[in-house]
Amino acid sequence: MNYSFILDLIKQNWDLAMLFLFVLTMILVAALIVMGLKIRDIKRQVKKLQDVEIPDFPQDLGEIKLEFRKLEDKLETSLRHVAVERYSAFKDVGSDLSFSVALLDDHGSGVVITSLYGRNETRTYAKPVVNGDSRYKLSGEEVAAIRKAMEK
Repeated sequence: MNYSFILDLIKQNWDLAMLFLFVLTMILVAALIVMGLKIRDIKRQVKKLQDVEIPDFPQDLGEIKLEFRKLEDKLETSLRHVAVERYSAFKDVGSDLSFSVALLDDHGSGVVITSLYGRNETRTYAKPVVNGDSRYKLSGEEVAAIRKAMEK
């Protein structure tokens, strides 16, 4: 390639070429100054981050695990297995207005509540349940409610 054309152009416009190179140099110097300032700010931010104290995570996690175990223990004995068995207790009363509700914990212990609806009266019974059984005689509907609750 022939570069003589470019050299002739620079010789003819020497002042303009020097001005162009000076402006380009000033732009590059300004860019370097701006980058230097940004780097200085980043270094300050990194130093601030290095000075931040990090809490003792193993101890904090141990406390969280202890609280979690306590919650698990409470959850085991909370009444969270619930089932309802609706039925007609008497032949002359329809619409399944009688019901048995079983409220049990994870061990199958809790209570079964039965309400028998009749034309002239309503009766309600509560029977304690331990490990899915009661010391009181359970009706078929109460047994069904307990079984449904334990399946949940």
